[in-house]
Amino acid sequence: MITTDCPPSLSGRIRLRDAARTNVPLRGKAAYFSLMRSRGVHHLYYRGGGGSHSFTLHRKSVDGVTFGKAREILSASYACHNLYVFEDGGRVRAIGGQFHPGGAFPHADGLHQFDMPRHGLMKDGPLIVTPSHDGFVDATVLWGKESEFDGHLSCVPLDGTGRRALFLRANPERGVRRVQFAVSEPTRETDGPLLFGRFEPVRIDDAGLPPGDYYYPAVSRVDDRLIGFFPFFTADYCSIRVLSSRDGRDWSAIDDLFPSTPWRNELGDPKNSHHPVNGVIDEGDHVLFYVHHNYYRLGGASAPFLTRYAIDKSDLAQGAVRMSADGVNAGCDAAASV
Repeated sequence: MITTDCPPSLSGRIRLRDAARTNVPLRGKAAYFSLMRSRGVHHLYYRGGGGSHSFTLHRKSVDGVTFGKAREILSASYACHNLYVFEDGGRVRAIGGQFHPGGAFPHADGLHQFDMPRHGLMKDGPLIVTPSHDGFVDATVLWGKESEFDGHLSCVPLDGTGRRALFLRANPERGVRRVQFAVSEPTRETDGPLLFGRFEPVRIDDAGLPPGDYYYPAVSRVDDRLIGFFPFFTADYCSIRVLSSRDGRDWSAIDDLFPSTPWRNELGDPKNSHHPVNGVIDEGDHVLFYVHHNYYRLGGASAPFLTRYAIDKSDLAQGAVRMSADGVNAGCDAAASV
């Protein structure tokens, strides 16, 4: 059962099934989730929702639906806002931080890399990306934004060479949100800090779906391609847009999940009520994908909740959707060869 008021898919090309609502209580401004399964255990990391919400929580689960008690693993840090946790070979790593000149917390100078001796145990690490990084779209310089690195991020394997791709929000103009990425040098299990090259803008073929803005990039590697679940919005429409890429630079839209009307903040800016969780669970012929519904409980929404869905890999391997002007599915490109 799909537990939201909006349809699960705009075109019907991606079929969500086996919805399972988790027991994770989402209070206040809890958000920005990272999820992975390691040695049969699901690990969920997210920003806490109380006070200044400057703390990171970790929960564990065997079945991926019923999670245990939350443990606070990081607090009073700008990395808590956007921390992304991932496994790199045999190590657990995380990336987080913001650029807040004169900020009150640590990690206010950019993105830091954290090594984790084991899941749930944080070890402070080096600064790896600042606004002065080659090619980075720096809104603090372009139009006077007060901070940078304020969105969630992804860092995923790009290919079989050990290179990773780092995907970040880009804020080229006030009220405009795009995606930029950079590729690391090849890494090994014993390597130190990730070393990223020049940032570039991603190129998105919306394939007949409405063009607009992307709130943050949630990217996962699924077999031989990258799959993006990007919160998408325009002035009067929002969704989780599903996209596919081979190289991280060029993306094609496959479908929109949970299409709906955006809520608006105190400035009148449109916002998306449904946010993807970073990370999918590979189950062979399908993946398990989580959605944070009723984000912040804004726009008069009911209490937020976290739900798991199954998506067949054959749905994610389709070519770009092609929509007619009235929003009806007008056919699609041939599926990319596997």
